Amino acid sequence: MAITPMRGAGVGLPFSPGLVTPYTGPVFGNEVWLPAGTTYYIPAGQWLITPGPYTFIQFLDPITGIWRNFPNAGNTPTTISSDGVNFRLANMTGFAIGAVVTNSGSSYTSAPTVTASSGGSTWKAIVGGAISTTITTVTAGAGYNYIPVVVVSPPPVGGVQATITATISSGVPTLTVVDQGAGYTIAPTITLIPDQRESTQGTPGPTTAGSYTTALVASGSAGGAQTISAVLCTQPGTTALAGTAIPTLTFSGGGGSSAAATIVMCMSITPTNTAATTSGAGYGTQYNLRTFNGLNASSPSVKNPSIGPNLFQPRQAQLTGACSSNAIATAQLTAATVIDGGLLQAIPYPVVDSNLTTAATTIVSGITLGLGASPSDLTVLQPF
Repeated sequence: MAITPMRGAGVGLPFSPGLVTPYTGPVFGNEVWLPAGTTYYIPAGQWLITPGPYTFIQFLDPITGIWRNFPNAGNTPTTISSDGVNFRLANMTGFAIGAVVTNSGSSYTSAPTVTASSGGSTWKAIVGGAISTTITTVTAGAGYNYIPVVVVSPPPVGGVQATITATISSGVPTLTVVDQGAGYTIAPTITLIPDQRESTQGTPGPTTAGSYTTALVASGSAGGAQTISAVLCTQPGTTALAGTAIPTLTFSGGGGSSAAATIVMCMSITPTNTAATTSGAGYGTQYNLRTFNGLNASSPSVKNPSIGPNLFQPRQAQLTGACSSNAIATAQLTAATVIDGGLLQAIPYPVVDSNLTTAATTIVSGITLGLGASPSDLTVLQPF
């Protein structure tokens, strides 16, 4: 397709009003407002996109079949060459996006049904096919000047890609498994690709190329007893969630038992659900509240952070409000002005900053932060 170049001074960028696409229908302008939980397929063509603070640009992963984010939400301009089908905008605040397997269970002969306690999200369990966290050295690499790129062969469609990183010490690579993957039917191959700068060295490396293998764990024989290696969110749900409780997942069927997983949410601060047990004293006329952490820190039984906590990077929330008589009342917390509701995976820790007028005799404590959905979010698309 022809590409219209970026224009010079005094010459406007192009725009094509009246464009019609099969998924989005007519495109009448270059602004898209997305309420929480909604998506918008990016029309075919090349676009300069500035997503709103709660909107992700997503692409459909051809291996797992789930939508992945790039880059993180937050007004980062990004250029996209869209085919109109595999790229979209998504405001996922208030909804489930992934899960961490905390107990792989045992004796599964087929994939169990996974059901969320609320929100209407749908899920897919993958049985077996994860790689071991132990890497076997066939030939020890040597003479590496730069960290090599480690490439792991993919699983069949519907599985989860395993990932491995490397470090070097005295020219010798050490490999570490980041994602164990899921759905592999045979152990994947591991290939080390030397950094391109190796060829420019006075003593180019590697002097010995490293060769490594891995094995599948808890996969069992074909049709035999296996464990749960991953849980994918196939649809984020129909109802935005709010409050202080994260939905739970239950597993049924499949011939096994004891599997468990913790949902990774994409949430924003909801001040109407904010409260405190102690109002504090000695504060000035205004307070600022920010959050700390908010990352899902569940302990995995199978490591697959790329489809769990690493689906997006949490961002702290920032709120502000007034104080009465140098104290912060619960009513003032619930009436706070949201500067940035943040992007959070779990209930975060609150931090209160304020203009102290005297030494505080008691600091505000016992704050409960409610999580929910962001307001409608504005994204700007500009064809180029």
